[in-house]
Amino acid sequence: MTTAIERDPSHAECVQNQRMRIVPWIAPFFEDRAGAGRELAVAVSALELDEPVVVGVARGGVAVAVEVARELGAQLTAVDLSRGGRRCSSTTVSSPG
Repeated sequence: MTTAIERDPSHAECVQNQRMRIVPWIAPFFEDRAGAGRELAVAVSALELDEPVVVGVARGGVAVAVEVARELGAQLTAVDLSRGGRRCSSTTVSSPG
């Protein structure tokens, strides 16, 4: 298995030890999650899917998925997973319109 530094030498300034890896700060690609969802929606809409269903995972992914589902007029399923993997719940909603 290759390390991130081996795959991308620009990560050479990373500090590594056995317990933690500290990487340099990277500017975010999007202003917010909704903006990321809107850009993703443009790419997904180009696929021209017949009956898309969008799934968003709680803790950030739902905000992205909402924008994709809104743009596609698709069903949205939001999934909530606990950290330990012992609890999983989901809710599906249809887009208005």
